[in-house]
Amino acid sequence: FADFAKTAFPEFEVRRLSPDHAVFKTLFDLNGAAVVLHGMDIGCRTSMFFSPVDLSCLWEQGDIPVKSEAAFKLGANIAAYATGAMPLPDRLDAARLVRDGEAATSQESPPRGALHIAQLMHNGDWRPFPKTVPNLADYLHQNLGVDVVRQYVPLRPTDPAFSQHPIVYMTGSTSFALSAEEAAALKQHLERGGLLLADACCGHKPFDTSFRELVKQLFPDQPFERLTADHPILSGSPGIAIGDVQYFAAVQEQQPDLKQPWLEGVTLEGRTVLVYSKFGLGSGVSDSTCYGCLGVAPADALKIAGNVVLYGLSH
Repeated sequence: FADFAKTAFPEFEVRRLSPDHAVFKTLFDLNGAAVVLHGMDIGCRTSMFFSPVDLSCLWEQGDIPVKSEAAFKLGANIAAYATGAMPLPDRLDAARLVRDGEAATSQESPPRGALHIAQLMHNGDWRPFPKTVPNLADYLHQNLGVDVVRQYVPLRPTDPAFSQHPIVYMTGSTSFALSAEEAAALKQHLERGGLLLADACCGHKPFDTSFRELVKQLFPDQPFERLTADHPILSGSPGIAIGDVQYFAAVQEQQPDLKQPWLEGVTLEGRTVLVYSKFGLGSGVSDSTCYGCLGVAPADALKIAGNVVLYGLSH
């Protein structure tokens, strides 16, 4: 299995999960220090689990004293983690089939002048949810009348093509840092009219900490502050007025009174050039469910991201 993992996913590491990993407490509170379970993190979550200790035999026999019960609890925890502790679709629910015309839309040539959203590459996990940009493009096209290319464009700030993309999206869950050259190129792009939309994937603190350091590096003399309700992005000028928003359950558990959107930004000469959400937007936009995700629910995440794009194109 170790050889397979290295061959299939050379850029990711299989490692023993730490005792505080969420999989040890999704349903049953297990002693993570005593459980030997390995995993591979892709984006905001562990996407592959490997047990070097036989679990299937303990499940099959089902009655091995102490060990079978522990194995069943671990298996149940893994299943709950994989589904985000949400119920699976009912077998009798109607399935939605993709029509041929829908499947072909992503292959069609984009109209002349269509927007290409760039995704900023950095030395952390810069693309945890691959569907974020395509889903946002679909929303912009279908609901806000913006011609957008569905395929994301991965770029570093120092790439010569970076200046051709007025809207740049940035995310991640781990710590990161931009080189001095990359930070200077990003700052120049924003000062010349670009806009950066960033969010902490599932609200992960390491990215949040690194991003706040980046803002200080980019604009040391400018306030990085929460957007007020009358800001065009929240009032929907242009776009859709955003009032109360819905957060995922993990946010509601920690901050039950939080109903308003929480966006922070940097404004230069009356134009907001950087918009940041410490609560994940990408998980909602991509409609991906992660256990313990500190993020904004899909419908409101799309509205917020859509308004940011419209603001960037009109200011």
